[in-house]
Amino acid sequence: MQSDFITSASREEVVDCEWNTALRDHIAHAFVDAVKSLCRDDGAIRYHWISYLPTEPADGTFWAPLYPKILGLVKKSDVLEGEIKNRLRAPGKLRTIPDDFVHEEKALFDDLSDDVYLSLKYKDCPDYRRVRELEVRDLKWEEILERIEEDLGKTSLSKMKTTPLDNSWHDTVAELLCNFIEYKESRAKDDEDSEDDEDDDEDGDEDDDEDGDEDGDEDDDEDNDERMEDDDDVGGGYDNDKHLQILYDELRGLNIIPLQDGSWVSPNKDVYFPSVAETDVPKDLELLLVDPTACATGTRRQLYVKLGVTECDPDMVKGKILALHNITSPGSTSFTNDFISHFVFLYRLCKELDTRSRRMLLALARDRKRYRCSDEVYFGSDKEYDTEKLLKDLPHRTASETSETTVFLHDDYDYRRSRIRNPSLHELTWKQWLEKIALIRYYPPLARNGSNQELSPVLSTVLKADPVRFLGALRAHWASSYRRECRKNPGLGDTLREAEIDDKGQSLSYMFLPTEELVQITHTWGIRSFVPFLNLPYMTDWVSMIEWSFLTEFISSADPDNKFFLICLDVLKSRFHAGPTSDYSSISDIYERIAGVARDENNAQLKVLSLVCGS
Repeated sequence: MQSDFITSASREEVVDCEWNTALRDHIAHAFVDAVKSLCRDDGAIRYHWISYLPTEPADGTFWAPLYPKILGLVKKSDVLEGEIKNRLRAPGKLRTIPDDFVHEEKALFDDLSDDVYLSLKYKDCPDYRRVRELEVRDLKWEEILERIEEDLGKTSLSKMKTTPLDNSWHDTVAELLCNFIEYKESRAKDDEDSEDDEDDDEDGDEDDDEDGDEDGDEDDDEDNDERMEDDDDVGGGYDNDKHLQILYDELRGLNIIPLQDGSWVSPNKDVYFPSVAETDVPKDLELLLVDPTACATGTRRQLYVKLGVTECDPDMVKGKILALHNITSPGSTSFTNDFISHFVFLYRLCKELDTRSRRMLLALARDRKRYRCSDEVYFGSDKEYDTEKLLKDLPHRTASETSETTVFLHDDYDYRRSRIRNPSLHELTWKQWLEKIALIRYYPPLARNGSNQELSPVLSTVLKADPVRFLGALRAHWASSYRRECRKNPGLGDTLREAEIDDKGQSLSYMFLPTEELVQITHTWGIRSFVPFLNLPYMTDWVSMIEWSFLTEFISSADPDNKFFLICLDVLKSRFHAGPTSDYSSISDIYERIAGVARDENNAQLKVLSLVCGS
C-alpha cells in the first residue's frame, strides 16, 4: 500500500491519527473496487482474487481494524459468481458445493430458483476455502435434500429419473447419500459411547483410554463435520441428533429407489433386491423389486442396504408363487415368461414341495397358455414312444386333431437348462426337477386323468390309428409306469383286454404272442398267417418272450396250451370246409399235443371231435 501516511520520526511505524485512519478506511474501499475490477476480467484472476484477501493482523496494532473493514465491505458487495447463471452476488447469498455433490465438474442436482451455488471454478484457487471468511457456507444437508426432492418432482425432466441407470452419475448420488447416513450413524455411535463413558464414571471406572479415537474416521467425516459446523454457526442445530433423524426420515420419504417396472418408490415401503443367491425373483408376484441395473454396483447396493432394502425370503417367494398359481385360471394366456421364472426359483431355492403344492403348479405351454402340470403337460421330445414322437408318426389328420388338445411345454423351459446351475439343495438336474417335482411328462399316462378305466386321450388316439405303435408304447413304459397304474386301477386291465388291436376288430384278449415256439408250430401246420398273432413293432417272424411277457395277462396265450391248439383246430376246420386239404396229419399232430397238455380234461376230446366233424 502506498499513501501519504504520517509516520513516526524513524518512519518505522504509522502514527494513529485521524488522517491516517481516514486513509486506512479508504484502503478498504479501494480493495473492494479492485476486486470488482478483477471480477470483470475474463482470465483466471477472476476466480483467484480470494488469495489477495488480507490476513488478520495482531490485535492492538494500527492495522487491526483494516481486516474486518475489508471483509465487511466485501461481504456486502456482489463479488462472487454463481454456478448456474454466472451472475455476481454477495458472498452471504451463496453456498459452496461439497465435493461429494459434484459429478464430472457439475453439481449433481440443479439449483433452486434462488441460485445459491458458488461457481465451481473457484475451486481451482489454492485459497478457495477462504471464502468461508466471507460467510459463504457449505450447502447444508437440508438444502441438498430440498434439491433432490425438487428434482424428483419434475417427472419427465428429473435428472434422477431420466439419467440411464447404468450411468456413474447414480453412483455419485449413492455415495453422497451414504455419506449422510454414515455421518448420522457415527453421531449416534458417539452418543452411545459417551453415555457408556458416563456410566463408567458413575461406577468409578476411570480406566485410561489411549485409543479413544480408534473407531473414528475423522478424515472421512471432515466434509460432513464442516457442514455441521456451518449449520451450528447459523443456528441450524445439526448437533442435535433429533434434527439429523428428521432429515433421515425425510430422505426415506423420497422416491429414490428405481424398480424393475420403471417406477420409483421410497425406502419406507417393503423393497427387495431382484435376486436371491444369484437367482432372479419372479417379476409378477406384486413385490417391489429394485431394478437390477440400479443395484449392480457396490455403492448403490450399499445405499439400498442402508435404506432397508433386503433380499427376499425364499419361503415368502414360494408362498406367493403357489398362491398365484392357485388363483390363475388354467388356459389363460400369458405374453411373458414369468411362469417359467417361477419354476427356476423353486428349483434353485426351494428344497421340497408337498403333493398339494405340486398339483397346484401351472406351466407355460407352446401356445402361451398356462395349464396345470398335473393335467398332462408334456416335454417336447423326438424319443420314440414319447408323446410328441407318438403323435408325429401318426397319420396327419389324426395327429393334428389330437395335437390341438395335447399340451406341450414351452421351448424356453429347455433353453433355461443351459443357463441354470444345479442347486446345492438337491441332486436333481433341471429336467429331472421338471419331471419329478413339477409333474411334466415325457409320455402319456395309461389312464385318462380322473378315470380308473378309460385310456388317456393320447394312447386312445394311437390305439385307433396305429395299434402296433400302441403296443410299442405299452412295452416302453410298462415297467416305469403302466404296471403301477394297472395295479392301482384293475379296470384298466379289462380295458386293455377289450382293446381292438387289429384291422379286423379283434380284441387283445383274442390274440396270441408270436413267440418262436408258437410260430414254428404254425409254420409246421401251414397256418402261420391264419392264427391271430399280434403284430408287434420291429418284428421279423417272432419275438422274444422276455420282452413281451407283460402282455400275457391281457392276451389269449403265449404258450402252446389248449387255447392255442383249439384256435389252430378252428383254423384247420375252416380250411377243411373250404375244399380238399391235406391237413389230416396236422390235425393228428394237434390231437397228440392236446393229449399231452390236457390229459385230465375229459371234455377236451369231445370238443376236438366237434371241431373236426363240423357238428
